[in-house]
Amino acid sequence: MEGITVIVPVFNRGLLLREAVHSVLRQTTDRWELILVDDGSDSHILEECEKWASRDGRVRWLPRNREPKGAPTCRNLGIEAARFGKVMFLDSDDVIAPGCVDNRLGFAGAYPDQDFWVFSNRVFYEVPGDVSGYFCFPEATRVSDLIRFLRFDQPWITSGVLWNRSFLQSVGGWLEGLPRMQDWELNIRALLMQPQYQRSPGPADCFNRLAESGRISNSRMSVPMCDEIERAVMTLHTGIPSGSKAFCAVALAMLGRIEAAQRRPWRARRMIRTAFEWADGDWNPIRFWIWAGWRSLPKIGKWSAADRWYKKSWPWPLFQAVDRPQVPRAFLGGETPLGRKR
Repeated sequence: MEGITVIVPVFNRGLLLREAVHSVLRQTTDRWELILVDDGSDSHILEECEKWASRDGRVRWLPRNREPKGAPTCRNLGIEAARFGKVMFLDSDDVIAPGCVDNRLGFAGAYPDQDFWVFSNRVFYEVPGDVSGYFCFPEATRVSDLIRFLRFDQPWITSGVLWNRSFLQSVGGWLEGLPRMQDWELNIRALLMQPQYQRSPGPADCFNRLAESGRISNSRMSVPMCDEIERAVMTLHTGIPSGSKAFCAVALAMLGRIEAAQRRPWRARRMIRTAFEWADGDWNPIRFWIWAGWRSLPKIGKWSAADRWYKKSWPWPLFQAVDRPQVPRAFLGGETPLGRKR
């Protein structure tokens, strides 16, 4: 029987976890199983998990039995234990609609032989529907999904994807030990494999809880947050084929853009220098784009101007089937982020 394995990493948050589990138990179909993977919760949370498993045979709970601690390890353990060929991931503070499993199975059945399927997510505060808005916008645009991820404009998030389990395992699963940007790193690795996937045009079937502040993300990214994102980019750079490393250069240069917009020029320069090194080799639009951004940084009065420059000068020629453009004369003799002449 076709079905979906719903995997939930668990670490305390008892009340929110109860809402997440009950949203799965209320599904309009029984073609699902729920795997709760505990990451070292308090004893009363484990008792709750045992009660759910004893009352419903479709619910199982597993302790994390290896290091490192964190949601990626728990999700990988859930993938290994899954009984169905399709898996989805749900955070313990989010919920799914009663028809989520039925909807996703129906859409996947209409488009078989895909590596994954993408669905919309809405946001909420206390109960689904108490606020209007989407967490992200998965519809197709003229910008490729890979580029959107590299620009930190995620077209979908963790719970918005139904994965073909075999494809997910071929990608390598979740990167264990990564504290932040876990789905960002996984989805870039998946997209670099040129997968087959489909977007659902239907309404949202999963709901993501907003933070207490009511904002999906902070307008000003803190230094520790940028450090964790930089770590994710560095990790991705070491783990993908050499032919795809230029994409990591774009991601790191975009992070440098964010640092410049946040009035942290010294960090922006460091990231852009590293991105320029990664894009080394024959001249290409990425390398010139990074170089030109570097040249503009010392000359601007406000660092937000660097943010506008990077947005307006995105290296489209690299991602479109066009002829290689003429190398700008200034690039041949100008100073690079590495301090040498070209």
